[in-house]
Amino acid sequence: MLTKANEIYTLLIENQITKNQGDITFDFLNISIKINEKSAVGDLFQEWLAEWMRQQGIKFRIKQNSQEFPDFLLDEDSNTKDLLEIKTFYSSPNFDVANFEAYCDSLTKQAYRLDADYLIFSYE
Repeated sequence: MLTKANEIYTLLIENQITKNQGDITFDFLNISIKINEKSAVGDLFQEWLAEWMRQQGIKFRIKQNSQEFPDFLLDEDSNTKDLLEIKTFYSSPNFDVANFEAYCDSLTKQAYRLDADYLIFSYE
């Protein structure tokens, strides 16, 4: 049986996510600019993915603290299963390396985190 994260991955591939490109714009006071700064992509892509999942009819929840693991709770009732974490990177996938000790420490209290699914996106 496929996990919900696997179903999301399959739908993204079917929508040819790897063959498309996008732009980030910011509109304020009737001025619209294209954003070229790469540091904003991760958070913005996560918000886009949430809207994409809503449009696909995929049920999910987000924790109140958006900085808390995981990014998406795919089970309607559980906070410990069907966890989905999103990672994005430009050039080199060096995310979470700085927090590796904290991650290992968290596993002693929250071992269920080992069962989380990850969708990892590289971008140019």
